[in-house]
Amino acid sequence: MWTSIAVLVTFMAVQQLDTVHAANGGRYVLPALNPPPVVNTPIGKVIGSNSDPRFGNAGQYLSGPVTIESFLGLQYATVPRRFGRSKVPIENASQVIYATDFGPYCWQNPTNDNGDDIPYYDVQDQDEECLYLNIWRPKGTTPVSKLAVMVYIHGGGWDSMGGADPPLWGHHIVAADPNVMVITINYRLGIFGFLATDEYGTNGMNGIDDQVKALTWIKNYIKYFGGDSNRITIFGQEVGSASVCYLSVTPSANGLFQRGIMQSGECVVGDDRPDSIGLVSGKVGYSITLDVLKDTGATSVAQLAKRNIFAPWDIVGVLPVIVPVLDPRILPDFPS
Repeated sequence: MWTSIAVLVTFMAVQQLDTVHAANGGRYVLPALNPPPVVNTPIGKVIGSNSDPRFGNAGQYLSGPVTIESFLGLQYATVPRRFGRSKVPIENASQVIYATDFGPYCWQNPTNDNGDDIPYYDVQDQDEECLYLNIWRPKGTTPVSKLAVMVYIHGGGWDSMGGADPPLWGHHIVAADPNVMVITINYRLGIFGFLATDEYGTNGMNGIDDQVKALTWIKNYIKYFGGDSNRITIFGQEVGSASVCYLSVTPSANGLFQRGIMQSGECVVGDDRPDSIGLVSGKVGYSITLDVLKDTGATSVAQLAKRNIFAPWDIVGVLPVIVPVLDPRILPDFPS
């Protein structure tokens, strides 16, 4: 009798997992030892995980154990058109979002400067629809917790890395200070995020604009996850640090965060700043674009934007100089 009951329970559990697998676009939801965290928001019911073995217990940072809850692969914006600005999705409170695995990386070459494969890129898909963020928080967080929010913007020279990189996972910070939650984000890279589509620099800062969209999502919805929308700190290293600098002077980012931490990169440019991460004019940026058109054989930017003609893996590495191009719609003038 007890054997029959055990078999029945196991069968039902497998059926449930397969149902979730199908509903989640083919991604299995990790089995939870405890009921998973559920957050009701205007964008839907978000189901996370409190038993993801990738994040472990991380209790070595404190005298007692710390359990981490994670919400991974939350889409904050869509990319309706290649080389165009991203768009915030329409709210749908009736949907169920299984936030238990990372979203795809933004397109990039999965090698380092020495040409060696970066090991964790081969287990994560790449896609032009890549604008996802990830949240780590202490177990037991509720909307009344109002934790400080730390948003990490990754480096990588504007053409590599992402919010799913294992070295950037936020559970270690949460374990060290359970009074904060940590968020990492993706933003478009290389030709997909920084190609000027005309001599005025249009679309040359789309990667930065993606970051603004991510911060807008966080400002609007983090309170439902137990974060304080009035205590948001952005921080980053290398071009992530430069991003903090740009966001600090970008009008559309005004009010979306309260503090910024810059770790090495900056955004002030000029002849006396040879080590700047860089920001070029629309004229210079479009001259780079014309070189790309010549190299790829595309007759125009509009043709290069057609996915049925130019696959992303065919153009991911063709941009010879990867720097933000001043787009007055995003940033009115050069920072000083």
